[in-house]
Amino acid sequence: MNSRQLCVHSAGVSALTTAEPQGQEDSGADAAKRLRNLQKKLRQVQQLKEKQAGGAALEPEQLQKIASEAGLLQEISMLEGQT
Repeated sequence: MNSRQLCVHSAGVSALTTAEPQGQEDSGADAAKRLRNLQKKLRQVQQLKEKQAGGAALEPEQLQKIASEAGLLQEISMLEGQT
């Protein structure tokens, strides 16, 4: 039996999706995708830190992203331990 759920995207568009049971392969692929996403965010943090060190004024959102670095590193470490 499939369950349906309503997803609301940041652009305000909603879509009806069907949640399928996930096997081990899917969760491994999801973990790998999440790891790549976190590594991309970490690269962005490094770029922002370099920008800040160069004297550039950063937006509050950019400062929040820098502040999230420890959490990103922790989650990356956890995911790398699972793979």
